Amino acid sequence: MSRPLCCAAVGLAACSGDDGPTGPEPAAGPCLLAPSCSSRLEVAPDRWVRVLRTHDLDAGAPAITHAVVLVHGSGRNAGFNFNTGVRLTAEPSLRAAVAIVAPLFVTTAEDPLPDEPFWSSGGWKRGNLSVRGGPVPRVSSYEVLDTIVARLSDPLRFPDMREIVVAGHSAGGQVAHRYAAGGMNPLGVHVRYVVANPSSYLFLGPERPDGAGGFDIPTLASCPDYQQWHYGLQDLNTYMRRIAPSALPTRLTTRLTTREVTIMVGDQDTGESQLDVRCGANLQGEHRLARGLNLLAYMDAFHAGHAHVGIVIPGVGHSSRGMFLSPRGRAALLP
Repeated sequence: MSRPLCCAAVGLAACSGDDGPTGPEPAAGPCLLAPSCSSRLEVAPDRWVRVLRTHDLDAGAPAITHAVVLVHGSGRNAGFNFNTGVRLTAEPSLRAAVAIVAPLFVTTAEDPLPDEPFWSSGGWKRGNLSVRGGPVPRVSSYEVLDTIVARLSDPLRFPDMREIVVAGHSAGGQVAHRYAAGGMNPLGVHVRYVVANPSSYLFLGPERPDGAGGFDIPTLASCPDYQQWHYGLQDLNTYMRRIAPSALPTRLTTRLTTREVTIMVGDQDTGESQLDVRCGANLQGEHRLARGLNLLAYMDAFHAGHAHVGIVIPGVGHSSRGMFLSPRGRAALLP
């Protein structure tokens, strides 16, 4: 199945809504998204979420070997992310082999339809269930990613698929890192995770940076919730608890340390715009650059042999396109 023509056109449009004030391009109006790029995906019986995609996730497509799932930031700018993905695959050889998917986690701001689950502004980032008062059964935002991964890895739909990349910038990076600890692992298809400039990370133990190049264990009196989900492994949400109720921390630790996770940070992402400044986040470092480097140092210190890899993108601040369209960003996302 060839890529819909509308998606090539989208790649030429400038979309408003980058994840920070330092994007490489000015906002230039809404994305030019034709209807055939937009779809809805059934994630529970008669419960649907909105997605943008280059290929029909139900019908599938032969010859697609690689997929990039781009999770939006706090502004829920799925169109901007989809447009970025299309730009990544502008070369004909990539268009023929790579599928781009950008889900939208709807809140009340998007006027959800009666059959569309919707989330609180913070809940979708953490993998929480859709809010009470919406349609039932309630759905975890991470279940949405599971459904996308399941479609893309289905050999009856995408028989040539070899690799899926789940990626996100800013709040989308928060999702990608936590999802790496709990997301489904399909048979026969490799899944990687690319985490760019999030405000915080999932730490697998109580140690946090001490500000002097080492680590110590903070007192609960100083920050009572720093080990709670989604900064740590205590008080897990429904999605994480049901993975392995009797051995959760061990299983989540195994997943996050063995799965291939790329941590990308911009060396200019040292500002406070949209930065999580709650105590659990502040214990991870002063700003996003420091927090990313501290997470990598933590993994080196306490989880030898882990599969996290760090990339520092020079000259880039809090900009998804600055990160993903850089040479090293492209290399991390594409086959």
